[in-house]
Amino acid sequence: MLGSLEAKVLGVLEEYDEASVRDIVDALNDDDEDFAYTTVGTILDRLHDKGLVERREEPYKGGTRYVYEYVDIRDEYIDEVLRDVVSLFGDDGLEELKEKVEEAEDGTQDAGG
Repeated sequence: MLGSLEAKVLGVLEEYDEASVRDIVDALNDDDEDFAYTTVGTILDRLHDKGLVERREEPYKGGTRYVYEYVDIRDEYIDEVLRDVVSLFGDDGLEELKEKVEEAEDGTQDAGG
């Protein structure tokens, strides 16, 4: 499972397809949040170590910087969530998840989940 900041960073990266740490910090902070460059850089390093983003070096202002690329993890992530639900809650949990998905599709799920 992803933490909330990891999910936000991945969301920005998915939208941009590829971006530097600065690009992602700026995008996050456009949403009236205040994330430090080092915090986002650490999150991107962790996501890279987990295989959830790719990165490459490029020349930048006399040095180099990383540019991170989005990796489509949707199938693997959903499979992991399903395994976790079944492992924790069995078939009853899977049935409840199915109901929640149907509610979300119908737009009937309340804001609190």
